[in-house]
Order: sequence, then C-alpha cells, then structure tokens
Amino acid sequence: MLLIPRLSQSQGLKFRGGHEPIDKRSSYELFDKRAISFEQEFTLKFQLSIYSSNSLGNIFRVKNKDNNTVYNLFYDEEAGNCIFRLNEEGKSSLIIAKINQQQLFKEEWITIQLTFDLHKQLFKLQIQNQIFQSPKVKLPSQYSPQVIFGKSDYLIDVPAMSIKNVQIGNKAETYLFPLKESTGTVVHDENGIAYGSTTNPTWLIVDSYKWKNLFASGSFSQAGSNYNQRTKEIYYFNQDSITIYNIKTNQTKKRAFQKPCPVKLVLANNFIDATTNKLYVYELFYTQPYQGPTVASLDLETFEWKVESDALMKKELNHHGSFYDAQQRQFYIFGGYGNMAYSGQFNRYDLDSSKWQTVEGWTGDKIFPRYFLSAGQGSNNRIAYIFGGMGNESGSIL
Repeated sequence: MLLIPRLSQSQGLKFRGGHEPIDKRSSYELFDKRAISFEQEFTLKFQLSIYSSNSLGNIFRVKNKDNNTVYNLFYDEEAGNCIFRLNEEGKSSLIIAKINQQQLFKEEWITIQLTFDLHKQLFKLQIQNQIFQSPKVKLPSQYSPQVIFGKSDYLIDVPAMSIKNVQIGNKAETYLFPLKESTGTVVHDENGIAYGSTTNPTWLIVDSYKWKNLFASGSFSQAGSNYNQRTKEIYYFNQDSITIYNIKTNQTKKRAFQKPCPVKLVLANNFIDATTNKLYVYELFYTQPYQGPTVASLDLETFEWKVESDALMKKELNHHGSFYDAQQRQFYIFGGYGNMAYSGQFNRYDLDSSKWQTVEGWTGDKIFPRYFLSAGQGSNNRIAYIFGGMGNESGSIL
C-alpha cells in the first residue's frame, strides 16, 4: 500500500484542468483586490509542476489595466517536447520555446520567469536555465498588470498543473505569494496581506498532513518494490508481473512478463540503474540448496528479464542498507543480520564483472555492525550516507 503526500509538495496551488467540467476548473488572479504598477521593467516568476502527459492549456494571461493588449503563456506537448508559447492574443506568437520533455521534468518543479522589458520593448522568457527572447513589441513605459493563472475568459483549457512561490516585481518593488494557504479562496502575500483570489482551488499544503490512499497492490508470492526517480514511477513486482504507479500522473498499469523472473525470489532485493533504465533483482542467500541465477535485470522498456550472475554470497544479510554508484556501475551493501550476528562489512556488486566482492581499506569513522539501517548516495558521487540501524560493537546478538 502506498500512502504519500501527492507530488510530495509542501505548499502551492493545484489547478483543476481539462478533465473537469468548465465551471469546476481553476483560476487565480494575483491582484483583484489591489492595483499595482511598474516602470522600466518587471518580472513574473514562479515554480511550475506539470503532472500529466498530453496536457495543454493556458498557464497565465497578463492584461494591462490601461489598454486592451493581452499576453498569454500557453502550454502544449508535441513529439516528446514541451511547448511554451508566449502569445499576443489575436495577433501572433512572440516566443515558441520547445524543450525536451524528459530533460525538463527531471525535477518535480521547474522555474519559469517572464520579463517585461518596457525600456527595450521586448520579452525575455526563462525556463529553468534556457532563455528565449521576443522580437520588439510595443509596450508602454508604465504597466499595470492584471495576472490570471488558469481559466480566464474564453481560455477554458487549463493544463494539469500546480504553481507555487509566485513573485512579481523589479528592483524597486517585489511581491511574493508562497501559496501556502490551506482553506478558502483569498490569496495572501508573504506578510499575510490579501491581494488576490482563486476559484476552485486545491491547496497542496493540505496533502502534507492529510494522507490519502493513492495506490494499493498485493501479491500471493514474494514481491519487491522500488522507485525510479527519473520516470517518477513506483514498481511493485513478483516473479510473474510488475505493477507501475506514476506519482505525477496518478496512473497505474500492470504488465505480465512473457518469461518469469529467472531468479527465485526470497527477499526480492533490488536496485535501479536509471542510466540504462533497468531494475536489478538479487538474492544473497537461500536456506535450501539452490542452483540457478542470483542476479537478473529487467528492461523497463521491454519488460524482458536477463540473467546477470549466479554468484552467491551464501550469507544472510537481512535488512542491510544499500546504494548504487551509477558512474562506476557498482552496487554497495552494508550491514544486515543473519546467523545470530550483525554485519559491519561493506560488499560490492560490479555490474560489468557480474561479481560480488568485499570492500576493504576504507578509512573514516568506525561504523559498528548493524541492521535496519538506511543508506544512500549523495549528490557528490564520492559520498554516501548511512543512517540509523540497530546493532552493537561486537556484532553478536548474544
């Protein structure tokens, strides 16, 4: 059973989009309660999460209070690309930003900022670290923006999106809206002053303290699970099939293997190589005599298994910690419990040689034998973390 805050987001505003009736779709107007004005230039900046593929619609519109010119940022998808179009409504597209979808959405949130350069008479659109610029347009020297996210007038298509940390301003004056409300339709700035309002809001902060059952699955045989950071997918698998839950789209799919997993699953230990998009399953110990593969990989595109190794450590290391070094293609385990003893040993499986080996000669703090620990690799490939666990200095349970 999976119980997680939706999208793992602590704050923000989620929009009800094209899957909802028109009158149930969301909108958010920044300044319907107060009027503001900028000179020379100003920037609209926010964080965006698109959580469903095949999504399209209006991200935001900007009206000038003093004239009828309207600009909008429209989102679409095409052939594996995310398309952001900055349009002058009724005339033309000023910027068409095409970005690879997989590259863009490696992160849960992406940063978008649109600069109105009133002095140079142009727009600058920045999406993450990519910058796009419009041709010259006719902009007033003073601008009173009315900003509406989501549904607005005749633009009723809204992407499946969430936003947070909306900021608008320039060097002289800036307004920040964290969108950390939990109830109601009134939106406040970082100081608690009411500036705008929403329709049909879903406040993401609520999902941080009200848990929802999003996905449940079960198996009559031994099963394993893992999370793929690159694809935002959770895998639950046994000998015969795999169930996949996507935490961004909330979609579930199940695939039966054409040929079952070649490794006899006991604990279904596993890890993911995101570079090759493969899931590796391994067993270290069998209580009964066993002849057969002990390590196999599952191609997460074709869902075909491949035997990798028949090496067996022949040592129980239940509840060990582990991490994978993708750069060196080596999988490390530490600790574990078996035969009435705790382990304080590092072991490593090399994907290229298909062999296990004991790791020795490391320096640093002494880590006592333990199990029930957590381990993981840091952003620096030469650093790994070990947290918690239960054990003792001797390694003996007696």
